[in-house]
Amino acid sequence: MIYPLIVILLFKFTRHFKRNQSNEDFLPFVSCIIAVYNEQDVIKAKIDSILRSEYPSDKLKIFIGSDGSTDDSNLIIKDLADKYDQVFANCFQLRSGKTSVINKMTKWVLDQNPSSPDHIIVYTDANIILSPDTITQLVSPFNDLGVAIVDSRIIQRAGHQYGIAKTEKLYMNIESEIKRKEGELWGLSMGAFGGCYALRSNYSCELPNGLLVDDFYISMQAMMNKGLSITNHKAICFENIPDSLKEEFNRKRRIAAGNFQNLQAFIPKINLMPIKLAFVFISHKVLRWLFPFHLLLFILFSALLGFLGKPIYSIIVMLFIGVWALLPLLDHLLDKWSIKISWLRSWSYFVWMNIAVLFGFYRYLRGIHQSTWQPPKRTQEDGKF
Repeated sequence: MIYPLIVILLFKFTRHFKRNQSNEDFLPFVSCIIAVYNEQDVIKAKIDSILRSEYPSDKLKIFIGSDGSTDDSNLIIKDLADKYDQVFANCFQLRSGKTSVINKMTKWVLDQNPSSPDHIIVYTDANIILSPDTITQLVSPFNDLGVAIVDSRIIQRAGHQYGIAKTEKLYMNIESEIKRKEGELWGLSMGAFGGCYALRSNYSCELPNGLLVDDFYISMQAMMNKGLSITNHKAICFENIPDSLKEEFNRKRRIAAGNFQNLQAFIPKINLMPIKLAFVFISHKVLRWLFPFHLLLFILFSALLGFLGKPIYSIIVMLFIGVWALLPLLDHLLDKWSIKISWLRSWSYFVWMNIAVLFGFYRYLRGIHQSTWQPPKRTQEDGKF
């Protein structure tokens, strides 16, 4: 909680980072890259949302890579590629993982249109639906040649009032606002949301094999190369988020494993980072990733001190068990009886997402050699907004 407060106070009382104004008349060439696995229910709506863009069609191409999809995704994207000159599809027969697909598709894009300051790559997920002006708003800040990466604002639709999706939506809104302020303050918006963001093509990089969180790696590499990272809240797109705690737990576990991969990649380079970048990286990301471990150490030492005759620490341990174990159990039991308590569901979500970090760390320790992924269960309603 300390770092967000620091960002809010600095944003309110200090001068913001100066850069050239966004220019909506700035219209560079744009290549959209979409990595797909079994997205038959949303991929057509996704492509349609890009094709409906107000961005000039002669400056916009869409590249879709299917990672060995086993549903009707390949048929749909091949049909779209045959129908529209702007759409290009590559349906890979064997699964190799998302980072492998992104690497292959980025190479394909750059073979057709070499990297340059006037060539922008938009990376976006299959379930993210764009507004007509999303791409225009994403690329307008690139009028400033110092800008390397621009993130969008993803508006999430929660399932119902008491579901975990509501809590996830609140968390994502807060996170997006912090990133916007980081971008305004320092040009260091810490990690784009992978759902939809734009990268100046001459900042593109090859992703390590098996990397699970590609968006953060790309963002950090751009900032390490002295590129500015910002969030443009005028670049709006939409996402339906699952209301299943199990699916969200699995997603967070995967993200956590990828975060530890990125920690391994960038902590050794901390001495090479500008001081501001190192400060934001550690304060915003590293400390958060390590929070569950700090909490475990605190409880273990409290239990030890309680065992050694310090009763106050025994009370702390009992309170911890009550708050971190019994309250989520109570929420689960009440849910079985169709009793919904909003704050209790939010707390359970917080507890389970921290447990997911520990499971993600275990997966990281076991070794990750392939970045294959399983999207949440979707319906055609997920492509409607």
